[in-house]
Amino acid sequence: MQEGFAREFVSKVQNLRKEMDLDVSDRIAVTFRSTPEVADAVKAFHDYIANETLAVSLEPSDAVDAPESDLNGHPCALAVRKA
Repeated sequence: MQEGFAREFVSKVQNLRKEMDLDVSDRIAVTFRSTPEVADAVKAFHDYIANETLAVSLEPSDAVDAPESDLNGHPCALAVRKA
């Protein structure tokens, strides 16, 4: 289950990278707000997610100012910025 959350998280981050027209080599910082289950999956698969998305940080935050989307049935808001 956690691996599924991690893969979907990567997909959402990659889509945001595309929307932002970032270079494939650009490093990013990710903040997110979601359920404890998703946060636990991000923590457990931190290295995989960081490697796949070139994220220098993956930080949970209640103050994420981004629209919420569905991540395998769980609400999730993601904010990406160039690092």
